[in-house]
Amino acid sequence: MKGGSTLNFLYIVLYAMMACQMVAWGWYTHRAGRVSDKGYFVFTLCMLLGQSGAGIETFHLRAWGAFAVQVYFFGFTAYGGIRRWSR
Repeated sequence: MKGGSTLNFLYIVLYAMMACQMVAWGWYTHRAGRVSDKGYFVFTLCMLLGQSGAGIETFHLRAWGAFAVQVYFFGFTAYGGIRRWSR
């Protein structure tokens, strides 16, 4: 892959990661937040995957304010997943 096509591939992967997050959020909302511990673990992993994609995109674009928000959301989501998994 040449430079332009590599960048396009990167964005396709990043948007697929973010789409995973949107699907997970829709599924969780459709279930009204009532999911099993295993379901919540999968939900958390999908959310973290999407937040990682958004974080990489904002880092690449040097959008530091948005990047800081993504780091916050990543930490908050990871904390919630760890709390649910450890009980």
